[in-house]
Amino acid sequence: MCPPNVQVIAGRGKSSMPVTWHDPVVKDADTTVTITSNHKPGDQFPVGHTTVTYAARDQMHAVVTDCSFRVYVIDKEPPIISCPDNLEIFTPSGNMEVHVTWDAPIASDNSGHVIGMNISHVPGGRFSIGASRVVYTVWDQESNTATCSFYVTVYAQCTAGTTGDEPVLSWPATTAGDTAESNQRCHINTERRGYGLSIRYCSHDDVLGARWEDPEPQSCGMTTTNVQLQDLEKTPVVEDNVEEVADALVEVTAYKNVSSDGTAVAKTLENIVDVASPSAEVTSSVIQVVDNFIEASSSNTTDKSHSSDESTSSILNSLENQISASLHAGQELRAVRSNIAVEGVQLKRETANGDLSFAVLGTNSEISTGKRVLDDGNVKVFKNANDVPRSEVETSIQLPKSLLNDNQKDLQISFIVFQDDVLFPSERVQNGSSKLAGSIISAAIEDVHVVNLNDPVVIEFTPTKLHGTDFNFNKNNTGCYFYDKRSLDWSRDGCKAVWSDDVTSDGRIVCHCDHLTNFAVIVDWSGQGGIDNPKHAFVLDVISKLGCALSLIALAITLIIFLLFRRLRNTRPRHILIHFCVSLVFLYFIFLAGIDASKSAVGCTIVAALLHYFTLTTVAWMGVEARNMYLTLVKVFDAETPNFMAWACGVAWGVPVLVTVTTLSAAFHHYRNKDYCFLSPGPSLYFGLLLPVVLILIHNFLTFGLVMRRLLRANLGGTLKEKNRFHHLSMRLQNALAISVLLGLTWVFGFFAIDDATFAFQLLFCLFNAFQGVVVFLLFCLRQEDVRKTLMPYFKWVRCPQWSIPKWKAVPWKVTTTTTSSNGIVPPSSPTSKDQDTTLDMASSTDMSLSEVRTPLRS
Repeated sequence: MCPPNVQVIAGRGKSSMPVTWHDPVVKDADTTVTITSNHKPGDQFPVGHTTVTYAARDQMHAVVTDCSFRVYVIDKEPPIISCPDNLEIFTPSGNMEVHVTWDAPIASDNSGHVIGMNISHVPGGRFSIGASRVVYTVWDQESNTATCSFYVTVYAQCTAGTTGDEPVLSWPATTAGDTAESNQRCHINTERRGYGLSIRYCSHDDVLGARWEDPEPQSCGMTTTNVQLQDLEKTPVVEDNVEEVADALVEVTAYKNVSSDGTAVAKTLENIVDVASPSAEVTSSVIQVVDNFIEASSSNTTDKSHSSDESTSSILNSLENQISASLHAGQELRAVRSNIAVEGVQLKRETANGDLSFAVLGTNSEISTGKRVLDDGNVKVFKNANDVPRSEVETSIQLPKSLLNDNQKDLQISFIVFQDDVLFPSERVQNGSSKLAGSIISAAIEDVHVVNLNDPVVIEFTPTKLHGTDFNFNKNNTGCYFYDKRSLDWSRDGCKAVWSDDVTSDGRIVCHCDHLTNFAVIVDWSGQGGIDNPKHAFVLDVISKLGCALSLIALAITLIIFLLFRRLRNTRPRHILIHFCVSLVFLYFIFLAGIDASKSAVGCTIVAALLHYFTLTTVAWMGVEARNMYLTLVKVFDAETPNFMAWACGVAWGVPVLVTVTTLSAAFHHYRNKDYCFLSPGPSLYFGLLLPVVLILIHNFLTFGLVMRRLLRANLGGTLKEKNRFHHLSMRLQNALAISVLLGLTWVFGFFAIDDATFAFQLLFCLFNAFQGVVVFLLFCLRQEDVRKTLMPYFKWVRCPQWSIPKWKAVPWKVTTTTTSSNGIVPPSSPTSKDQDTTLDMASSTDMSLSEVRTPLRS
């Protein structure tokens, strides 16, 4: 007996499904039978129905009995069909209908078969003026349907033509219902500059569809000779006046400081380039405008920041689009200005049998401003790379032979050199951490997307002097970059520097890149070459995050212990330690939670500001600890400063607020990087963070020296037996380690992470400071005898060996003092010349923290 019919719903996008069932069993058979079937459980079944048949045969292969059932794979998914976009068709006056064609959409279905299709209009059919909806409906074998539609809109249009004799006015084709301006425009020196000399209305017509009305002359207004940049920005630009507007923009930018008017320059250039005029005069004017803008911006560094990233990027795009228009028109192009050089090459397919190089040659000549100036005779194109005089190259780019030979068409290639980075806004350069070491050079092939080349593009640079100094260019501080227009910053992706003994033998830097765009050599001016080795970067990242996480846990335990037991926090050093731990907890937590949150501009800025603040507070509490040590161990007398903790809290928590708020107000944009949330290298980092840290560390080092001098001189000069002297010295060296942890002296490793020692000192910095919280817990909580005694009753159930931490014996510390009154008279109750013995007990049973080592005066 067969199972009942089986139904299965086809999965999304599936044309078949696996189906299973229980095999039938033959009952009451007198002989041994064999069961056969055309399908097995678990087989794939197509959409639709399939009959499964079972037969029972005896030993003679005769059928004893048989049965069958059906497997239904039900398709509930409709077909897929996508219509083209809406179409707009313009028909000239006199035509009331027009033939419209389009690519018919193709439908698909998960079953593999679309049974039928209905359409409201066929491609190539006639459409009347107005909007018509075209509808496609399809269905599959399960009658699932799908529909898509689009609109075909036919507009009647007045045809282009001319009118009049003096002057002859030409008119563009105009849609019915719109008013056209004549192609002839008012002169640039009139009030209505750029507007038509006449206007003309195109009206609807029931017979013709569209009909011109009579022209209406317009007044251009009064003549003016003072054309401002803002006037040009608002001037309409068409083919008839594009050269005039471009010439006027050249004049305005040449004699006016336009560095602060980047938006107006960018908008006017956009209007000019949008005309897509291939005129050589227009292209020359656009290049000159860009040169004028670079000159004005680079000469006035105070106004350079007023040009927004969007405006400078727009100017660069306009330049590239105008060059592209000239090349597509079949023109060759060459223009050399002071700050920019452009070369456009038409490379015929039959002559593209080698590589192609573009080079700027020279002898590093400089003008009075210290900036290299381009010269027409030194900008050249070479059809053979061997012809390039390498010793004279200032900047060059070489396209590989494979790139040129693999194309099956003529190529239009453009090369550009920029002598300044005005058009390339970059966070890493603007914040002062990096500098360009020479020119910017670019190459592009029209209508060819050049990426992932097997044979690299070779770029060579002869770096300039940075700030007039002989800078040491090496692989740790110098890199090859391309300009990423999406992120508006320089990137190393796909580019690498080719080094030989850190620099090329003749002073040039050679770059290999697998794509085409704008290239430059960038130097890490801050002295931090970064970690180029991915393994090193990974190790530092893991150590930092692991250390911070463990330190966060250790500090949390420390705070809980000290806050739960009041007797453990009854001294000033413990109060300082608690504040220090709180600051470190916030610093570690914010670092772990937000250092990589660079996607959110607001969130990243908040994280960077908080990290800035808590870094300062942490170092400030280290300074407070140093001051307390000085009062306790060095000054001795008047150690109990009134209101010390109130003063300390005001300074350690309050002053960092002022520093952070001031820095944030003065340089808000420095609180966000592309890859992490912290202060960008530059003046804000140097003066807002590093300077306060350096000053506090200097103070702490001096205090460390005085304290160590006090410790090492205490009774080690001969009063102790020789066999105990080494033991006491060892104990005091342990104290020195504890003091250095509290004073943050290991932070100094960060300042030594430069040049070839970068990774070594960064590794030390990460190890000592990421685990600083763990060390604080071990030395100033777990190591303290009073803490252990307080906690032991709560851990009686834990059986473990007795802690054998050596106890230090009291070491007599003789300090000769004379007690006098404020007026120099010895009080009667004090011996005038009697020594007073002061004992420094380094093994206080109540407080083992070295920061709490006291010098009680015993009279």
